[in-house]
Amino acid sequence: RRLESAVLAGGLLPLGERQFRAGDLTGARDTYLRALKLDEVNPIIQYKLGYVYVSADDYDTAEHYLLRALELEPDFAPATAALGFTYRRMAERKEKAVKQQNGQDDLAKSRHLLEISDLYSKAENYLITALKRSPKLVDEDNESWYGSLGGLYRRRGQIDQAVDAYLNAAA
Repeated sequence: RRLESAVLAGGLLPLGERQFRAGDLTGARDTYLRALKLDEVNPIIQYKLGYVYVSADDYDTAEHYLLRALELEPDFAPATAALGFTYRRMAERKEKAVKQQNGQDDLAKSRHLLEISDLYSKAENYLITALKRSPKLVDEDNESWYGSLGGLYRRRGQIDQAVDAYLNAAA
């Protein structure tokens, strides 16, 4: 019965991918959730769900599924990179919120800046780890994860590292 469910779950993956590529994030999410009910220990399904949630800007849910994928398969480079990207997006969101809050006291602002720095550091570590495992790794849009790393460095003002990452992406 378990094998039968796993086979059926695997058969749903191409449908979810087509829905995702067509921009139907809700359809892709629903398809992957259906697959997950059939095969809860499949790291690919966990990763695909995480990626859909990242694309839908639901970073907390994305983090949940990506961490679960890595719990099941610790060396799974696509999930590692996607988790790095998730942390980058979390940092960017928090950074934007801090800029919009003019009346913050210095202590609160300091705490938020530390959280942002921590998220960027986590993002960098996960992206670098994934790219060391698989230097030609691309995301679901077929773009190099080096581009995301370059964007992270650019946002942090690390221009030389950003240029190097972008050169690696172009290669």
